[in-house]
Amino acid sequence: MRIGYMIPYFHPFKDGLENNCLYLATELAKRGHEIHVFTSDRRGGEVLKVKYEFYNGIHIHRYHTLFRYGYYFFYNIGMLHNGVLRHDLDILHFHNLGTPQWDAILLATRLLKKTKCLNTPHGDFFARIEKSFIGKIIKAVYRLWEFPFNRLYHAGVQINKLQGERLQYYGLRKNLFYIPDGIPSERFKKIDNSEFLERYGLKGKFVICNLGRLLPYKGLDQIVKILPDILKQHPEIVFLSMGSDRGDLPRLKNLAKEFGVEKNIVFAGEVSEDDKLRGLDASRIFIFPSQPGTEFFGIGMLEGMARGVVPIATRQEGPNFLLKDGKNGMLFDYGNLSELKQKLLFMVEHPEFIETAKKQNLELASSFVNEKIAERLEEVYGELLKE
Repeated sequence: MRIGYMIPYFHPFKDGLENNCLYLATELAKRGHEIHVFTSDRRGGEVLKVKYEFYNGIHIHRYHTLFRYGYYFFYNIGMLHNGVLRHDLDILHFHNLGTPQWDAILLATRLLKKTKCLNTPHGDFFARIEKSFIGKIIKAVYRLWEFPFNRLYHAGVQINKLQGERLQYYGLRKNLFYIPDGIPSERFKKIDNSEFLERYGLKGKFVICNLGRLLPYKGLDQIVKILPDILKQHPEIVFLSMGSDRGDLPRLKNLAKEFGVEKNIVFAGEVSEDDKLRGLDASRIFIFPSQPGTEFFGIGMLEGMARGVVPIATRQEGPNFLLKDGKNGMLFDYGNLSELKQKLLFMVEHPEFIETAKKQNLELASSFVNEKIAERLEEVYGELLKE
């Protein structure tokens, strides 16, 4: 099959969505399919000079971004006429819903090509405001605009089994498939972390960790705020943060000094794939404290589960799907520092809970490897082409 991916950012840019699409595209290329990715040539202040690249068996086409406002509103020059329409694709797989440029490309593809189109929404930018009165109005108006476009897709993909109602609300009502995000099988490989422990002074410490970008909505300030009380009872605890700074690091460092816990926090920044595994292996508990409406899966948390790290996460769609509170992890309400502190202390003081949850999570994580997910995705593509 000739398969196209529409994605706002792609390799070498790295985040959960970008990494997941890279893994799946690589697996599909290994299976003999011709994969084309249509994406932007820039992110933030970084502009990539190479506009076409053949990487991991994938044809990556990068287009000049004329303008961008936020994550969803942008225009890439030539992506339609010099990109998608120029290639005779069997499948065009869009990633993220509600993007006006995606709507235009979808409409043109449906009018001019026989290509089968599907969409995997990885989030909903209204999820954080939909409970407010103004948010409800904005969401309803935007839905009126998006609904007819989304009816043009041949299929929709839900990355968790709680997402179906949301997808149908926006118009994805035909052929809803469940295909979760996943992780590479390499996440289960054995690796020595002794040098990593020495480098960051983690030897003999009880490490709790987070894996992800440093952004305000990620909620890492909650961990900083509860650490003083935690350390009074367990001074051996260290919080390890692994992830690139997207503007929140200075605030977090100042907060750590204010609360007097800077010696018990390690901001490792963006680490290599192997160091990521070493950091997870050094940890016992994974903290996933993001604001509600921001995490629809949780690849970083799943990577931690694959290394035997037991999560504490905020109650929202992704964690609610992957975790059962009190069974293979713990859930808490965002902003409820008392609940977070109570559940963290419980896990620290009950190693038997961690061991039991660890076994459950290793088994669960093994069902989300990309090789299996790519095989299911291939089946869905085949089913659409038979229609």
